[in-house]
Order: sequence, then structure tokens, then C-alpha cells
Amino acid sequence: MTSSSTATPSAAQTAVTVLEDGFALFKQSAVECLPLSVLAVAVGQWPQLTGLSHSSRPGAFLLTCIAAALGCWLLTLIVLRQAAMQSATPTPWRVSLRLATRRLPSLLLLVIAMLLIVVVGLAVLIVPGVYLAVAALPAFYLLIIEGLSVRAALDGALQLVRKRWWQSAYVLLLVGIGVLVLFTIDIALNLVVTQLTGRLPSAGVSGVIGLLVSAAFQPFCIAVGFMQYRFLRQAAPPDVPVAEAG
Repeated sequence: MTSSSTATPSAAQTAVTVLEDGFALFKQSAVECLPLSVLAVAVGQWPQLTGLSHSSRPGAFLLTCIAAALGCWLLTLIVLRQAAMQSATPTPWRVSLRLATRRLPSLLLLVIAMLLIVVVGLAVLIVPGVYLAVAALPAFYLLIIEGLSVRAALDGALQLVRKRWWQSAYVLLLVGIGVLVLFTIDIALNLVVTQLTGRLPSAGVSGVIGLLVSAAFQPFCIAVGFMQYRFLRQAAPPDVPVAEAG
């Protein structure tokens, strides 16, 4: 008879553990990663603030794409810095900068591929789209950290999640709740400013609050995603191979 102390943790229990480990990594990496996240949010909002995203001027679309690529590069750098903090061998910043630049073209292709896969899955039937949206997420870490190709990263992610889809879905659900909490804080801070000043906060003040809250949730989500990737990697049975880094 197996004792409760040696029983296999449920999907929900392991999801909670991943969330706790991710939050610990988020706090550990805050000094390095929050400034990067602030820059990523600022770059992402720049096309909207300047009107580029709605402009028909020549070059506006190109500048918007460049801003999006720069934002992806900054988020990739956050992944690499958080991974470096979990590594037994410290990784210098120059190495992370070089890897982020090298991975960017493949990462952009992966983002496009995942969007197409999920959209097609939702168009055919909702269930396949939801399944793929959850199952393909580790592909980002397989590509960024291990250097797999787009196809190998997607294949590897599907293999890793194949027997742990519900656990992965629980992790996403918990992250979603965490994001809602952060945006609740955003609303609360705006209300506090309103109470203190006697009027609604200006667009600039509200924008700064939103930027700071958004800058906090990005490295938090990335940290949880990294801990989930590491859990799946360590828990993968021997009969489920994942492509080697290339």
C-alpha cells in the first residue's frame, strides 16, 4: 500500500508548485529584468502613442514591425537572464545579448507559426485550438534556451505536454488569475490617485501606472513559463525524446 507521503502529486498540486517557483524566480530576477520589461512595454506602446499603428504613411508599418521585433528581443533577453539565474554556471550579459539577437529571427517565425496553428485550430473546432494553445507554449523556451529550430521546438513542446496537458492548463489558469490581480492593482492605484487629487488621473499618470503594472506581469509570466518548461523537461519519460539543440 502506497502512503500518502509518497503519492504522486496531482496536476493541480504541481501547477501550484510551478507557480510558487516562478514567483520566487520573478523576485530573484526583478533587479535585472524589470528595467528590460519597462523598455519592452514602452516599445510596444510606442506605435499606438505616436499613431504609427493607425497611420497610412509610407514606412509606418515597417516602423511598427521594428518596434514589435525589438519588444520580442527584450522579452527574449528576460528569458535568457532568468534562465541564467537558474543555471549552475553563470552566464555573462554579453552571451545573453548575443543569444537573444541570434534567436530573434526564429522566434518571430515561431510566433507567426503559433498564431496560424491556433487560429486554424479554433476555426476548425474550438477544442483543437485550445489544446494547441496550451501544448505549444513550451516551444518558446525550447527555441530560446536550447536553440531548436521552429519545427523542432513545436514538435518537442507537443511531446513534452502530451501526458501533462491538464497540468499545463492549470498553470496557465493560475497565471491568468495572477494577471487579473495585477490589473486589479492597476485599477486600485488609479482610484487612489483619484481620491488623493479629487479628480480622475490624467492620461499621462494613468499611462505610467499601466506601464509599471504591465512591466511587472511580463517577467512574472516568463518566470512561471520557464519553471513550467523546466518541470516538463525534468519530468519527460525516457520514451518521449525531444530533439537535441542545434
